[in-house]
Amino acid sequence: MKRLFGPLALGLATLLAACGGGSASPASSPAAPATSTAAAPASAAGGASAKPAGSGATASAAASGAASADSLDAVKAEAQKNGGKVVWYESIEQDQGEKVLEAFKQDYPFMTGAKFVSVVSGNRVAKVTQESMAKGPTADVDFGNAATLSNFYNQGFVNTVDWQALGVKTSPELTPTNYMVAVTAPYYVILYNTQKVSEADAPKSLQDLMDPKWKGGRIGLWARPQVFVTMAATWGEQQTVDFVTKLSKTQKPKIYDSNFTIAQDVGAGNIDVAVTTYHTTLPTQQKGAPVKVVTLDPTPINPLYGYSLKYGQNPAGGKLLLSWLAGPKGAKVYEDVSGRGNPFLEETKTGQMLKSVKTIDWPIDTQIKQADMLNNLEAQLTKIQKEQ
Repeated sequence: MKRLFGPLALGLATLLAACGGGSASPASSPAAPATSTAAAPASAAGGASAKPAGSGATASAAASGAASADSLDAVKAEAQKNGGKVVWYESIEQDQGEKVLEAFKQDYPFMTGAKFVSVVSGNRVAKVTQESMAKGPTADVDFGNAATLSNFYNQGFVNTVDWQALGVKTSPELTPTNYMVAVTAPYYVILYNTQKVSEADAPKSLQDLMDPKWKGGRIGLWARPQVFVTMAATWGEQQTVDFVTKLSKTQKPKIYDSNFTIAQDVGAGNIDVAVTTYHTTLPTQQKGAPVKVVTLDPTPINPLYGYSLKYGQNPAGGKLLLSWLAGPKGAKVYEDVSGRGNPFLEETKTGQMLKSVKTIDWPIDTQIKQADMLNNLEAQLTKIQKEQ
């Protein structure tokens, strides 16, 4: 997988180094993998820590104290003692999440209390925030992007975890900090209705959506403009804001809370084209709807990380589920069920498919150090789309 980061990301890293904030390492080099429960990014006011999680003498000391608490055997014993419970929030369909948990329970039969709750991505951040601010109860496990999780960590909503002790394969991509572990990465495509749009006329790029023929609600977009936040890594902030503003005001796209609904509406002919995540197109394709996918080149991806919520009621069950989802077996089950794989595990179809594809995303250290900037950009773009 060839990852393109672009001039804005490199500029941010250079600025940080020049100002003495954060690490002076290049933006294209992810933060060091967390193999212990050592310090992670410090506070919202202070930005990211100058020391990557899992590095230095502090990490070694913390690891020795946390190893027994987070060892796989200790976590299994604690989860069993707590009645085999875990609550997992995610945006995949309810039946899909339940299928994943059935496979999880085959490996851990004592996890009889495992529960999945489908919450669309547009609502999940608010739900987790509200429940965590009330000090629970909330989920034990959730997925999110690095910028969101960094913000949650700074607010005290997230537990640190010794991924290595849990048996997770550690690397800068899989375990960039001691509170997040890579579990999947949605990637963006253009979907169009073949009965309303010919292959020759179908948009081949995001810029093609500006064609006047797509005016008047013919385009569908997700309410969370993650694809455009990702594109800002190469376009830059201002160009991205200008693009979304013009697209919203001139083309009047329909905005959806769920990418699955976007795909369904393309299939039904309610909209002609859409920018959406590939995995959410699969149910519509499998039903035989008249739709076709256009692969963007390069492909925007949005790595998502699993994390353990502080105010969940079953931390051991959460850690056990996360370790399983981050391993080859759990990752393959999750991908087979949801269509959304982990590009950082070569055992997955997604890992194999994206190996030779150029992709766009923000470097992980930039996502952490510049979490406020990325979250603010998402909020700004969300408002632009909403107020069209």
